[in-house]
Amino acid sequence: MARTDMMLLLVLALAAFGATNAKTVISLGSQTWTVENGNRSISASTTLPAYPLEILREQGIIEDPLYRFGELATRWVALDTWSFSLIFDGSSPAMQQLRSQKQVLLKLGGVDTFASVMLNGKEILEANNFHRQWSVPVKQLLVDGDNTVVITIKPAAAESERLQAEHPYSIPALRQMGAVGAYTFVRKPASDLGWDWGPAYAASGIHGDIELLGFSNAVLGGSFMSQAKRGDTFEVTITSELLVPPGGDSGQLTVSIPALNLQDKQAVDLDTAKTASFVSTFKVNASDVELWWPLGYGSPSLYNVSIKYTPDSPACGAAGKVQQQQQQQPGRRGVSRRERAQQQQVAATSADGAFRILSGVDLPGALTFKKMNTDSLAACQKWCQETAACQFYTFGPGPDAFCWLKRAPKLAGAIFGVRLDDGKYDLTEGVTLNGFNLGRAKNTSSVQACQAHCSSTENCKMFVLNAGKCQLKEPTPGAYALSAGVITPGSYAMGITSVTPGGYALGGASVTPGGYTLGDTAAAMEAEAKDLDEFMNEVIEIINSDMPMTEEPADITGDAEDVAAACAAAASSQLSHRIGFRTVELVRLPIAEAVKDLFPAGHKGWDVESSFGVNKTNWDGSWAMTRTGRWDHFPKSSDNSDIEGESFYFKINGVPIYMKGANLVPLHILPTNVSKAAIHELMQYALQSNMNMIRIWGGGLYPVDDLFKFTDENGLLVWMETMFACAPYPRDPDFLQNVATEVTQQVHRASWHPSVGVWAGNNEIEGSLGWYSESRTNKQLFAGDYIALFVDTIRNIIKKDQPSMAFVDSSPSNGAIIDDERQFVKRWGEDWDPRYGDVHHYAYDADCEDYSTYPKAKFISEFGSQSYPTFATYAEYTAPSDWQVDNYMTGFRNRRFANGLEVLETQFKRHFRLPATWSAPNDPEEAYKLFRSFFYITHMQQARCYEAAINYWRRLRSQPAGLTMGVLYWQLNDIAAFASWSGYDYEGRWKPLAYAVKRMYANLQVQAIQDGPQTKIFLVNDHTTAVNTSVEVSVLSLSDSADAAECAVQQQQPAALFTVPVAPLFAEMVWTMPTEDLLATRKGCTKTTCYISVTASGKASPSAAEETSESQLFLVPLKDINLPDPELQLSEFRPLRPSQNSAEPADSDSVDSPAGVTFTLKSNRPAVLTNLNTKIKGRFSDDAFTALHPCQPRSITFYPHASVEQLTAAQLKADLAAESLFDHQYGMAGQ
Repeated sequence: MARTDMMLLLVLALAAFGATNAKTVISLGSQTWTVENGNRSISASTTLPAYPLEILREQGIIEDPLYRFGELATRWVALDTWSFSLIFDGSSPAMQQLRSQKQVLLKLGGVDTFASVMLNGKEILEANNFHRQWSVPVKQLLVDGDNTVVITIKPAAAESERLQAEHPYSIPALRQMGAVGAYTFVRKPASDLGWDWGPAYAASGIHGDIELLGFSNAVLGGSFMSQAKRGDTFEVTITSELLVPPGGDSGQLTVSIPALNLQDKQAVDLDTAKTASFVSTFKVNASDVELWWPLGYGSPSLYNVSIKYTPDSPACGAAGKVQQQQQQQPGRRGVSRRERAQQQQVAATSADGAFRILSGVDLPGALTFKKMNTDSLAACQKWCQETAACQFYTFGPGPDAFCWLKRAPKLAGAIFGVRLDDGKYDLTEGVTLNGFNLGRAKNTSSVQACQAHCSSTENCKMFVLNAGKCQLKEPTPGAYALSAGVITPGSYAMGITSVTPGGYALGGASVTPGGYTLGDTAAAMEAEAKDLDEFMNEVIEIINSDMPMTEEPADITGDAEDVAAACAAAASSQLSHRIGFRTVELVRLPIAEAVKDLFPAGHKGWDVESSFGVNKTNWDGSWAMTRTGRWDHFPKSSDNSDIEGESFYFKINGVPIYMKGANLVPLHILPTNVSKAAIHELMQYALQSNMNMIRIWGGGLYPVDDLFKFTDENGLLVWMETMFACAPYPRDPDFLQNVATEVTQQVHRASWHPSVGVWAGNNEIEGSLGWYSESRTNKQLFAGDYIALFVDTIRNIIKKDQPSMAFVDSSPSNGAIIDDERQFVKRWGEDWDPRYGDVHHYAYDADCEDYSTYPKAKFISEFGSQSYPTFATYAEYTAPSDWQVDNYMTGFRNRRFANGLEVLETQFKRHFRLPATWSAPNDPEEAYKLFRSFFYITHMQQARCYEAAINYWRRLRSQPAGLTMGVLYWQLNDIAAFASWSGYDYEGRWKPLAYAVKRMYANLQVQAIQDGPQTKIFLVNDHTTAVNTSVEVSVLSLSDSADAAECAVQQQQPAALFTVPVAPLFAEMVWTMPTEDLLATRKGCTKTTCYISVTASGKASPSAAEETSESQLFLVPLKDINLPDPELQLSEFRPLRPSQNSAEPADSDSVDSPAGVTFTLKSNRPAVLTNLNTKIKGRFSDDAFTALHPCQPRSITFYPHASVEQLTAAQLKADLAAESLFDHQYGMAGQ
C-alpha cells in the first residue's frame, strides 16, 4: 500500500477512534429528545431540529394545520410553552474525550425564539433571536454520568406583546387580518405572526443544529470576504476567525485560491481565549479570471477558496500517545471499524413475531428505552421479543457489542413501512417515526403507492402513511458500507470525522473527488481490502503503544512519523468556500448623465406625446420638476439636464443590466419543513421565467445556504434585506446589540456568495413612518430610532465588512443626498416619488390594465394584484363544501381586504362580464360553476394587470423621463394555499401569471400598445448585441376559422412585414399606425370584432438560437366583445423521452417517459385567455395565451412534478381540460 494511502487511512483512523484531543464534536440534535408542553399533558420523542406543530401533526394529535381552518384549530400550540429535554451520558468514551478538551462550547444553530437553555440545572443562555446562532462555554458544567439539557421556549406572540407594553413609549406595529402579537418586538420572521398573504402560526421550535464542540488547539470558527475592483485588478480581502482555547495557541494560517496559484501563509500567535481575526489580501488581474455573470450575460464562474489552520503543537501529539475510546481485549486481534460497522443492523418486529433486517442504519428517533451489552444476535432478538414495548432493536457486534431496544410513538390509523435489504416492505400498524422527513409528503391513501414512492426515491428507507399523506423517511446512517472495494457514506461518525460522497473529509485533510478506490479488479479489491484490515490493526497497535510520538526508534521511524503527521492533520481545521469575481454597482446619477451611460450612441430614446402616462404624482415623463423647483415640459431641454431626479440601476461587470425578477417569501410555515429540493424547484421556476434577480423580502427569514449555492451556480442575482418590515422598531441598547450580532453573522455568511448584489436595511419602514399616528406626530423621535437602527447599526456593519457592497437603507426609499465612507445624509420624503430610488406600487382603485396609472419609476421592487391559488391546489386544503364564492372560507383565505370580494370585483367589472350574483345557495352545481369562474377571472385579471405594468416598465428603460431599469414583482411564491400576489402557488403549480411573466421577461420582446388613436409596436432587447428583428403585424378576426384555405390567405396578407435592427440593451418604438387605418387593412374589422397580433423574431448572434416573441392587442375591454365558442381541442398526446428535448412518436400508454407528455392545443375559432387544467402536479411549457388563433395550433409539453412517479400520455389526456374566457363570460356585450 502506498505511503500516501496509509497516511490518509491513519488520519481516518485517528479520527474514527476518537484518537485526537485536538477537536471533538458531538451532535446532540441527532439524539432522542423529549418534547413536552407547559403542563406536560403532551409528551413525545424527537430529534432536532423540530417544531411541536409538526411533531403533533405527525403523531395525529392535530390535523394538518394548513387544511381548512387548521390555523385556528392549532392556535393553542403557539400559545403554549414547550420544552425540549435530553439526558446524555457524560461518562461515555466520546464525552470523556470531549471533556478532556481545554474548551467546550454548546452551539445552538437556531432557536425560535424566546428560549431558556439549562444545563444540569443552571441557565446558560436566554435566547431571543430566531435569526442568529448562539455559543456558550459549558466545560465546567459537564459531569460524569447523566447530563441534562433543557430548552424551554415561551410563546412568541405573548412575549412580543409583553415587550411592547413594557417599552417606555408606544411603538406601533402593522396588524394584518388574522395576525397575532407585535412582530416588531420579536426577532423572528414577521410573517410568522400573520401577513396579508398567509396564516399566523407564530410557531415555537428549534430550527438549527445543536452540538458540543471541544477543542484544545485553536479552530476556525468562521470567515468572510469582500472584493473590490480597482482599475484592472480585483482586490480580495478574506478575514479568518479562530476560536482560541484557554492558554492560547500558535500555528500557521493558510488561505489559498488553488486555481489561481495564490496562497497567503501567516504565523499566528494566539494568547487569549477569544475569537481572533486575521486578514489575507489577494490582488488578481481581471484578465486572469473568468468573471461571474448573471443569467443571460455569461457564465457564473466560481473559484474554490481554502482556509486552513495548523497548530504548532497539536494536542494529540503533546501527550505522547493518542487516547482510544474502546480498549482491545489482550491477545485479541484488533477489529477494524469497517468490519464492526458493516455488521451493525436494525431489525423491526412484525405481527408474526419475526424480525426484518435493515443493515447499515440506526433509528435514534425511535425511543431507546433499554440497553444491554451482548455479542449475541440471538440474545438481542430474544430480549426484544420478550419485551412488550419493543418494536426495533439496533445490534452492533464486536468486543464492545451492544443491543439497544427501541419503541416508536403510537399513532392510531398510521401504517409504518420499513424497506428491507431485499427491497420488500415490512408494515406495522399504529406507530409512526418522528423526524427524518425526506421531502414533502405525497397525497395518497394507497400503501402500494406509498411503497412505490419510497422505492423510487433516493435514500428512502421508511415511510409513514397517515390521513392521506405518505411521508418518506431517511433514518440516520449507522455504518460504513464496503461496496466494490469503495468506502462509501454510512456515517458512524465519531469525533470530527465524516465520510462524504466523493471522498473522505477530515478537518483540514480531504481527498476529492471520486473517493478512495481499493484497486481496479475484483482480485485487487479483495487483496487491498485484506491489506486495509492489516494496516488498520497496525494503526491500532501504534495508537495503543506507550512509545512517545516524538521518539524515532530505527525500527518504527516511518510509523511514528506517519502517526505524528496524521496527528497534525487531525488537529488542523479547515474551511472551504467559493468566490466569483464580479463588480456590482448601484448607479445613481443625474438623469442627463444616466442617459449618456444607458443609451447607445445616436439614440435619444422615445417619448409619449399624448396625455397617456399621467399619474397621481404628475410625473408623466412629459412634465418634470426642474432643479429650480419649477414644473416644465421636459422636451424643451434637448439634453435632459433640467429633469429632476436620479437614476437607479445595476451595472454588473460594467454592463447596465435590466433586472427582471420577483420577491421571495418563506416557503413554509415551518423552516424545518423546507427541503433542498423545494428550494431548487422554486429557483428553477425563476430561471425558467427568464428572471435574473430575486429579492429576499425583509419580513421573512434569511435564506439557507442551499439557496445561495443555487443562485451562485446559476447566475441569479439576489437583492438581500435584513429582516425588518412595515413598522418602526425599538432602538434600546440591548435590541441594537442583538441586531448587530444577527446582521454580522448573516452578512459574513452571505459575503461568500457573488450572487448577493445589494443589501437593503428593511422593507417599507421609511414609508411606514407616515402610516401611524404615533410616528406622524413625533417625527423626530421615530426618525432618530430609524437612523440608530438602519444607518448607525446595520449600514455601518455592512459597510465595514463589505465596503464595496451596494446598500439602500430601506426599500422603497428616496435614497441619500450623501452616501460615502464618511457620512450618510438621508433624503427624506414620500417613498413613492418616482424621481428617486426604488418604488413599491399598489393602486387597487385604479384600472390595472391602463398603463398610464403606473408611475415612471426608476426601479420597481414591488407591485402586484391578487389572485387565488390554482384550483387543484386550493382543493387540496379545503373541502367541497367550501367551494362557493360567498363561503366563509373564501374570505378566510384572503387576508388583504376585509371586503376582499368587493375590491376584486370592482377591478373585474372594468374588463369582464360578471354574473349578476356569485351566490347560488340552492343549486350546488351552479355554485361550483360560479366558483370556478371566480378563480379563473382572478387568475386572468392578475396576469393582464402584470402584463400592462411590466410591459410599460420594460419599454421605459429607454425613455429619458422613465429610465426604468428593473421590475421585481410581488410575489414569487406562496407559504400556504391562500389568495396572494404569487405566480407560483404553494404546491408548485404555475398560475397563468407565471406563463405571462415568462413571455414578458424574454430577452427579446415585442409589445403592441394602443396610445390614443395610434397603435404602436415596441421592441425590447436585453442582449448586449444588436438584434436584426423580423416583425409581422396582422389584423385577425374573431370569426376566423381553421379552414386551410382561409389560413393560407391570412398568412400571405399581413398588415405589415418588415425587418428592423434593435440596439443592444435598449427599447425602441419601431412602428406606428393610426388604429382605424390599421383595422381598415382587414375588410369588415372593428374594434369589437378584430384584434391585432404581432410576431417578432431574431438572433442575438449568428450562432444563437432564434428567439420569437408575440403580442396580441384587443382594442376595447374584453367585456365589450361577444366571443365565439372557440371549440378548444386537445390532441396528439405523446410521451417526451427523458433524453430528448422534443417529443418522439410512441405508444401513448408508454410508462418509460417521465420527462413529460407533449400534446397539441388548437381551436376552431379564436380562443381568448386560454387556461389548461389538470389535477396532476406539474407545469406546462406554455399556457395562458391572450389569443389562440385557429390557424396557429400550439404544441405544448406538460412536465410532471418530481413527486409524480409515472405519467403516461393516456393519463394526462384523461385528466386534462382546456378553457377560455368564453366559458366564463356572462351575458352579452352592452347588456
